[in-house]
Amino acid sequence: MRLFSLFIVINLFCLTCREHQKPDVEDAIDPCLNEHDTIYTLHFSPDSSSMDFYGLLDFIESKGQFSRVNREQKIDSSSTDSIVLKKILCYAKYYDSPIEKCILRGANNKSCYFTSKYPLEENKDEFAGFRIIQINFVNEGEKEIAKNKINEMRWGEPFVASNFWFLVEGLNRIYILENFIPRYTEVTRDYSEFVKEEWVKKTSANNAMGKIQGITIKLVQQQQGNPG
Repeated sequence: MRLFSLFIVINLFCLTCREHQKPDVEDAIDPCLNEHDTIYTLHFSPDSSSMDFYGLLDFIESKGQFSRVNREQKIDSSSTDSIVLKKILCYAKYYDSPIEKCILRGANNKSCYFTSKYPLEENKDEFAGFRIIQINFVNEGEKEIAKNKINEMRWGEPFVASNFWFLVEGLNRIYILENFIPRYTEVTRDYSEFVKEEWVKKTSANNAMGKIQGITIKLVQQQQGNPG
């Protein structure tokens, strides 16, 4: 009986210890107390292909409203091999806040700004516009990692109040459509839907057909005794 009572006491003591035990990992430091930026890098396998990007630009222009050539007859485009995402860590400090910076190294991307061919109804001297960015990946796994990080940290400069953007997923591709003027948001959203519902479905179908044709050619070569 004494042994049984002692066993109960020991078990209750152990349970109490576990309930009050300190966690293995120390509590996270309050970012508002940290004066330093946090910088880290995620590495991706580079894909510098560009043919489908120029096809995307042709697709947008085929809608008839926007052109890659602006009012000064120039093209505003760029290409880089990395992306820097930024996040405010302490909104109480805002402009003095430390920043979390994540570099997506190897995330090859191309962008182009589109300008409307027609002025706004309320202002004949103003032409709507938006920028589209295509980010290339070698496989869906790496694309998912980048997509999750973008959704976590948000796109663009964190201190720009009017930063409107839409993310569209394609096969091994991420498309970002952005602008910084609120009255252009609706048309930017409309074109993100065009990219999603028409361009992505078209390119996905073409890729699937290409794979089928590739398998068919390989089977024919094998049947003919040509290993290819």
